[in-house]
Amino acid sequence: MEGLQRKSMQQLAYFTFGIVAGKPPSLDSRTTIPRSEEVSAIIDLVNEPQTRTVLITGTSGAGKSTLAALVFAQFQSQMLAGLSGIRHCLWLRPGPRATWPDLIRAILNGLQVPEQQSVSLSQQVNVQVLYETLRRPGDAALIVLDQCEELFNHAIEAQNQAAPYAVGIGLSNAVRFLEMLQQDLGESRILLTCPKSPFGSDHQVPSVREYVVKGITNAESTHLLQQRGAMGQPQDLADLWQRCSGHIYSLLMFNTLQNLSGLSLHYLLSSPMYQILWEGNVTQNLAEAVVGFLNPVQLALARALCLFREAAPLAGVIEVATGESAGQVPGFQLFEQEMRNLVELDVIEQIERYDGKQGYSLHPVLARYLLSHYLENEQRKASSYLSASSLGVANQPAPLNVNQEARRIALAAGHMRVAAHYKRVAQQVCPPRQQRNGPNDAALWLAMLEHLCLGWHWQDAYDQLYALGLDEDLLRWEIWHTLINLYEMMLPPSGSLNRRDEGLVNSALGMIYGRLGESEQSRTYFTSALAIQRDMGDRQSEAITLTNQGEFLRAQGDTEQARRNFEQALSLLQTQANPELACVLSHNMALLMQQRGDYQQSQHYFMQALQLVRQGQDKEREAMILTNLGLLLCEQQRYQEGLALLFPALQVRSTRQDQATYALIAFLNKLEQRMGNETFASLRQEAQTAGKQEQVLRALTQ
Repeated sequence: MEGLQRKSMQQLAYFTFGIVAGKPPSLDSRTTIPRSEEVSAIIDLVNEPQTRTVLITGTSGAGKSTLAALVFAQFQSQMLAGLSGIRHCLWLRPGPRATWPDLIRAILNGLQVPEQQSVSLSQQVNVQVLYETLRRPGDAALIVLDQCEELFNHAIEAQNQAAPYAVGIGLSNAVRFLEMLQQDLGESRILLTCPKSPFGSDHQVPSVREYVVKGITNAESTHLLQQRGAMGQPQDLADLWQRCSGHIYSLLMFNTLQNLSGLSLHYLLSSPMYQILWEGNVTQNLAEAVVGFLNPVQLALARALCLFREAAPLAGVIEVATGESAGQVPGFQLFEQEMRNLVELDVIEQIERYDGKQGYSLHPVLARYLLSHYLENEQRKASSYLSASSLGVANQPAPLNVNQEARRIALAAGHMRVAAHYKRVAQQVCPPRQQRNGPNDAALWLAMLEHLCLGWHWQDAYDQLYALGLDEDLLRWEIWHTLINLYEMMLPPSGSLNRRDEGLVNSALGMIYGRLGESEQSRTYFTSALAIQRDMGDRQSEAITLTNQGEFLRAQGDTEQARRNFEQALSLLQTQANPELACVLSHNMALLMQQRGDYQQSQHYFMQALQLVRQGQDKEREAMILTNLGLLLCEQQRYQEGLALLFPALQVRSTRQDQATYALIAFLNKLEQRMGNETFASLRQEAQTAGKQEQVLRALTQ
């Protein structure tokens, strides 16, 4: 079994989906402030015996990630020099589609956990495996999770809604991860960067320490600006530091503004024209002023980039900015040069993407401004270097009173350009459906669907989701939250679908929330689906919803109501019109009868499901049915017959990333331990005899 197990894990494990960075941002000694006192303070917190987790919190643009990178670099250098007890230094930054299982698996992979331990069917077990890994004697780790607030937002919601044991597999991972942060992690430490503590302001945890990043000192501010070529009198530099409250991103935006405008530091500080910069939200004012001085090409690039949710390649940004394929854009070199200029000006950050290619992203402060003023910026594309430099921001026309609906329409059109870009690239690089081995193979398609929804093409997104088979793949890979987000973007009030599809999406959401253990959410969506389908007289869709709800009720232990649901679905179903659903219903009835201890009826329904699935030649579903039928036989101690079905099923399921494979391998391992190696080997040899599977199936039909 060991060889089979290792092979399966190598084929099925995935670790990188949703992780957009595996190393810290670059620390250029010419432009990075050492921040020695703050670095020392955080290291002292990390080294405290009672501390397990350190939170680095603060406002957007305060420099949390850079400060964490400085701390990380010190620990990494000590580790390489053999001066620290830390054996592993791991940096991970989750992206917009990351889920907790993705993150946990990425950590385990980074900690070089043996493959058979790092992944399992039960996502909750992974948190326990991670906890035990972090406590390994003599194998301490420092793990930095950078900009992980989106993941922790799920955890906070889960804590507010239900106790951890009632939250379900998906959200309970987040809650359990927070619980793990408060426990004894041995010599390992975890460092998080996020705007605020996921534990809440009133939650005091002795083992979790928070370091709030505030403004840098006047001396550090002067050093930062001088390193970037800013010239000015000491008093002016001190005045600027004070007006920006030592906020790093504000200081960088001022430096960018000065470089773009060509105006002196003293003039920008003292001229009546520019006093508006220092009133109210200084950071946003400076970002607005910087945008005001961008030339048309620079503005087009920045506006295109604000639509992306992750670091975008240059070709993609140009494609969205111009509406043309990058290879067909006249003056491509001009766009390329202006992108380099924007990077040098600190308007845009250049980073290495998850695929090893160079990507570009905007700081969240600037991205939010561009999105909220999207159409206003479109109106001023005709501005030039000369007009911006000579007139100054204060002399520009007052912001246009743009109709909000017009802005939303412009944004939707922009997102459709992004969707078109992702579709074009996905068609070139993504493997066909039957060759997908994990969610990384579908990431570009998922990005396309998100932007179709943001572009108000919800029905197109729904049709593409099913045409590409991504709904089934996401369920099989247990990427449930990504699928939930897509579905909820399609439904009112955010989206709009035809009535039948709206009912089916509600039904699917009821099923997924049921799997997550969110009972109330599940019931709400099932109720909405049935109301829509009964109002339309859509009997086939109603049968689907009743089947999904019945399976949820069966998992909840309400076998009697589940039986009624299945029987009602059977009465609505036209088997020949929908043999796939008939197969699902028979399979679910088999599981229900097994749960109730009626093995004969369970076997009958399994064989009925097998007959139906073989008509459609769905090998993956056939392997699932054979697995459950084999387990039923083993439950009755009919091991030879059961193994004759389980081993061929395992071979089929191990070729694709089927999460249930791990549970099946674990079951066979335990069975081998209980029987003894010799007995199990004999049964295995007999079970794998040519034609044995069909021989057993023929006997079961008699």
